[in-house]
Amino acid sequence: MWDFQWRRQIIFQRNGRFVEGVWMWDFQWRRQIIFQREEAMIRELIRLIGGVHPRLYILDMLVWNCDTSKAYTVKSAYGFLHNYFSAGSAVDNGVVLALCCMWKALVPKRASVFSWQLLLQALLLCNGSVKHRMLLINESCALCNYEDEEVKHLFLHCFNSSSIWYSIWYWLGFSY
Repeated sequence: MWDFQWRRQIIFQRNGRFVEGVWMWDFQWRRQIIFQREEAMIRELIRLIGGVHPRLYILDMLVWNCDTSKAYTVKSAYGFLHNYFSAGSAVDNGVVLALCCMWKALVPKRASVFSWQLLLQALLLCNGSVKHRMLLINESCALCNYEDEEVKHLFLHCFNSSSIWYSIWYWLGFSY
């Protein structure tokens, strides 16, 4: 959606204005909207943000609800995650073992972070984007376009990704 807006980093104030104390959305696109899918995306954007009413003279900010200060700190995030996982969350023991070993692996940190997100099913895929009310037109798997895009399907059950995994296993000398 934001690819065809004036600038990707455009600030909030340039997307509307206050008229007699009431916020009015006023998007300025860098080109004329001519594709039907773009019109659908704009309608979806308006639907999602239509209920958002910024208030005059009140600073907009992010709030971290896991700490009484409402400010994010690594310590508060660690405390939240520690309490979450020690409170008997529904994480499989095999996943917990893999998570413990993963950070000691001799791989780039981005691979460890990706694996961590994958094991906890925290990758932002189409089904997660819908859950978080982000803009989406198509929820199908990007590789096969048959099933809904979910972590298990995308990395295990999709025919196209399975063939990639089998090729990698063969290249590494494993047999299946």
